[in-house]
Amino acid sequence: MKPKDKNADWLLKPFQGREPVAWGMMNSDGNIYDVICPDEHKRHKGEYKTALFLAPQYRELSDEEIFDVWEKVEEEIGHRQLKLNFARAILKKASEK
Repeated sequence: MKPKDKNADWLLKPFQGREPVAWGMMNSDGNIYDVICPDEHKRHKGEYKTALFLAPQYRELSDEEIFDVWEKVEEEIGHRQLKLNFARAILKKASEK
């Protein structure tokens, strides 16, 4: 499954290597109006072309892990940039668990 916008590859990263939980049939407005389970999809794909996934589960980080990340980004210049870098680093660390 490839995104239409090649700059949006990051959207699919959490789902790589995971199997869809269902397949949807999408109308011309982009709304999914019917779904089937993966076993049904194997038997008759038809118009069920949109893979549906569960949202990825993010893991909690311990206080120690959070402080470790803070120390890595603390050297950045600019208070606003520091907050942004810290938030991004925390999300990255949590997604690696």
